[in-house]
Amino acid sequence: MTGTHATSCISADGARVVVDAALAAAADLGVAVVVWVLDPGGNDVAMTRMDGSPLLSRQVAADKAWTAVAFGQETTWWSELLTAQPPLSALGRGNRLMPVPGGVPLVVAGAVVGGVGVSGATSEQDHAIARAAAQALTEMGNR
Repeated sequence: MTGTHATSCISADGARVVVDAALAAAADLGVAVVVWVLDPGGNDVAMTRMDGSPLLSRQVAADKAWTAVAFGQETTWWSELLTAQPPLSALGRGNRLMPVPGGVPLVVAGAVVGGVGVSGATSEQDHAIARAAAQALTEMGNR
């Protein structure tokens, strides 16, 4: 985390750590995904599409990252909330809210510095990959 927003915004180097960890986790699972990293303002920092990942996964990964950073919650939080309160599902129509697993806020030293979204595999695999990516950044930031 370098630059003027060192404690509040993911750096390009941090985004590379996230992407590399996600790609390694996806390779371990034998799946092809898209990985999208946003800063706290929802701005693109990095995106990688693995060969063979579904075309639609590009937008889904971006929206998962946006949902995670916009609310500071894993997208599984929304999945659980919408299961408990089905009328809220209308919130997901026509905007970027992506209430399915695979989006995780990126946290360093207790601060949300961005979000990562992963799409292309099963929901469970997307979520596991996103968590592994977020964990790699947390561990880098805590060194």
